[in-house]
Amino acid sequence: MSSARGLSEGNIAMANNQQADISDMLSWDISLAPDIDIYEVDEEFIVYQATTKKYYKIGKFSKVILDKIHESSIIRIEEIIIFACSQQQIISSETKQLVIRFLLHMLTCQVIIRDNMLDPSNKANEHINLKSIKQIRPKPFLKLIQLRSFPQILLIFSKLIPNLSYNMWKILFIAIPMFSLCIAIITMLRYSSSFTISNIWYWLIPLMFVQIMIHEIFHAVCSLRLGGKIRSIGFGLLYYIIPVGYIDLTDNYLLGRKKRAVIALAGPMLDSLAILLTVSCIWLIPSISDILHTFLMLQFSIFIFNCNLLLPSDGLKFVENWFNVVHLRKHSFEILKHSVLRQPPPVYLSRFSLKKRRLYIMYSITATLYILFFITFVLFSYWRVFVV
Repeated sequence: MSSARGLSEGNIAMANNQQADISDMLSWDISLAPDIDIYEVDEEFIVYQATTKKYYKIGKFSKVILDKIHESSIIRIEEIIIFACSQQQIISSETKQLVIRFLLHMLTCQVIIRDNMLDPSNKANEHINLKSIKQIRPKPFLKLIQLRSFPQILLIFSKLIPNLSYNMWKILFIAIPMFSLCIAIITMLRYSSSFTISNIWYWLIPLMFVQIMIHEIFHAVCSLRLGGKIRSIGFGLLYYIIPVGYIDLTDNYLLGRKKRAVIALAGPMLDSLAILLTVSCIWLIPSISDILHTFLMLQFSIFIFNCNLLLPSDGLKFVENWFNVVHLRKHSFEILKHSVLRQPPPVYLSRFSLKKRRLYIMYSITATLYILFFITFVLFSYWRVFVV
C-alpha cells in the first residue's frame, strides 16, 4: 500500500516494531472510522480521513479488506485474516503478517479504530498513539507567510483560462518554456559582462519575492480552473535557508493524474512567461538593463530549480503524476533508511522488486549529495552578497 501526502513516520514504527502479542491482536475488535471516504481516481483507490484531512492510496486488495470491515460494522482481526486468506486462496504466515501490518498501519492513520479505542483506560491504545506521535519528524521547511482564505479574484482569473484539450496544454507547456529558455540563454551570453549582484540586491529581493508568489498563485488559478481545491498558500524557507513559495493542493488527489500534471507545470510555465517579459524589457528599456540582466539570470535559476528532479520541485510532481509514481522522493529516502538500519520495509514498500529498490536508493543518495552541495552554494551566496 502506498500513502498519500502527510503520512507520518509513526506508521513505519507501528508496522515494524509493534510490541503487542500477536495472539492478543487477533482478538481485537475493529471497525471503519465514521469519518472515512473512499474514492476511485484513475482506476486507483484513495482513502480520505476527514479528521486528520489526509489521503492514503491503497491497492485493490486493501480496498476489499476495508469493504469487508465496513460491511461487518465490527469485526475481529482474526476474522479479517481468515477472510483475506480465503480471497487469496492461500494460507501462509506471510499473508497473515501483511494483513496485520496493513491493519496496524490503518489504525495509526485512524482509518480503522478499535471497538474500545475511545476508552481512556485502554493502555494499549495509549501506547500506540504516543508511539506514533513520537516518531513524527519535522519537515525541513519553515513557513513565514500563510494564507488560508483567498480573494474571489482568483476564481475570476481561473475562468479566464481557455478550456483547451489536454494535448494542446501539453504542446503549450513544452513549447513556451523551451522557447523562453533559448531566448534567455542567448540574452545572457550576449550580456554576460553585465551580470552582477553586489550592488543591486536590494532591487532583486522584492522582485524575486513577487515572482515567487505569482508562481504559486498561478498554481492556484490552474487548480481552481481544473476543479481542484486550495488549502493554503504562502512563503517560506526550504531547508530553513532557501526562499520558496508553497501551495497546499492536498485535495487535488481526487483529480485525475493528467490534471495534477498540468497543475504541477503551471508554475514553470509562469516562470517561462516571466523570462520572456524580462528579455523584452532588456531590449526595450536599456536604462535599467543592469538590474534586468541580473534578474534574468535569477529567473533562469528559479526555473531550473523548479524543474530539478532531485528537489521537492514542480518537475518532480509532474514526473510522479505523469508516470504514476507515488511519492518517489519520500519512498526513496524510506527505503534508504531501512536498508542502512537493516530493518524490514513498511508494508506499502514491501512489494517493491530488488531492482526498483536499488534505483530508489540511487536516487536518494544522489538527492542527498545534491542537497548538501546546494545548501553550501546558497550559504556561500548569502555570505558573498551580505558580508563581502
